[in-house]
Amino acid sequence: MISAQELQDDQQTRPTKAGAPNDPVNLEFQVVNTSTGRSRILKLKIAERPGCGPLDDTFVMENFATRADERFYWAQRHDRCGYFVIRFDWHGSDQQRPIVRAGTLP
Repeated sequence: MISAQELQDDQQTRPTKAGAPNDPVNLEFQVVNTSTGRSRILKLKIAERPGCGPLDDTFVMENFATRADERFYWAQRHDRCGYFVIRFDWHGSDQQRPIVRAGTLP
């Protein structure tokens, strides 16, 4: 018989292909201009880092940590090379070139 802890551990470490919110690559947001009330859909993509393989989609907090403020959105991801953080500008386009740095969110 499997214990509740073993089941929980398995569910937290088993890779998923469930899509959002477990999709480590594709991000989609509705951005609202509070001055005009107009909104737009912002679709962003987190690309693989060269030589680091695909992004890890194991559903654990560290692989999907995020932070946002009035200007930027940060997403922490994991691949074969380790953790990294990617930063997007909310005010940018779908085709923007994000800032990428090694490490984790503060």
